[in-house]
Amino acid sequence: AALSILVRTPTALLLTLAYTGMIFVYIGYMTWTTTFLFEKFHLSLAQAGFSSMFYFHVFAFVGVLIGGSLSDYWAQRRPMARLATQCVGLLLSAPFVYIMGMGTTQAMTYIGLAGYGLFRGVYDSNIYVSLFCVIERRYHSSATGVMTMFGFMVGAFSPYLLGLVKPTLGLSAAFAVLSVVHVLSAAAILLAMTVFFAKDHRDE
Repeated sequence: AALSILVRTPTALLLTLAYTGMIFVYIGYMTWTTTFLFEKFHLSLAQAGFSSMFYFHVFAFVGVLIGGSLSDYWAQRRPMARLATQCVGLLLSAPFVYIMGMGTTQAMTYIGLAGYGLFRGVYDSNIYVSLFCVIERRYHSSATGVMTMFGFMVGAFSPYLLGLVKPTLGLSAAFAVLSVVHVLSAAAILLAMTVFFAKDHRDE
């Protein structure tokens, strides 16, 4: 029943597609960034493993606090604020995903990781509550499970695809291309906001 409702609710379906795009980028990043830093900047595996996770997650923590606080305040006046926060987070994270891949120095790459983490955190702060805005209460858990399952099923192909293009494009270009996925995910949320949210919104 939850799957049926999610598919028949355009806003929920578009939020799921946006979430899937985010997970696709994230799993690719999680899988390949240590190798990327190790090969590009000749770091030790310990240094590469630490740097690949630390800058992203520290700034993601900050982004979650900022995005959550702002959207909680803004949503009291406009329920669509939660989707808008997600849209902005994904859109602003895209340039930093590009910088992460194409940065020519460690400093630039770390700025990319930090910016990606910051604005991904802004998006993360409203992942489930945005879905709950358009799904009736009794299906909240099931709909969340379906969205998460679908996102990670599709996202699981990301490391494989990046591995396929690594010998020809290289990981720098592959990461840069992933920034486009964030833009497309932001576009899906924008479509939901402008076309479907007013009809799908549930004020519970």
